[in-house]
Amino acid sequence: MADKATANAVASSAEKLAYHMKEFCAALGISPSTAWAQVAAGKIATIRVGRRVLVPAAELQRILKEGC
Repeated sequence: MADKATANAVASSAEKLAYHMKEFCAALGISPSTAWAQVAAGKIATIRVGRRVLVPAAELQRILKEGC
């Protein structure tokens, strides 16, 4: 029982390592087309996991700090 509670506590307190493009756009308040244009221009770094395209959390923090 304690192991399950510990696992839940760790999972809920862990920060995301990457964001789906929809979450990324919502966090910045930009449209998906704007985000994809920035990705195509090489201004936003992404990682591909299978067919999913994710934006690393560090990239989101960089953009919030420095801008695109």
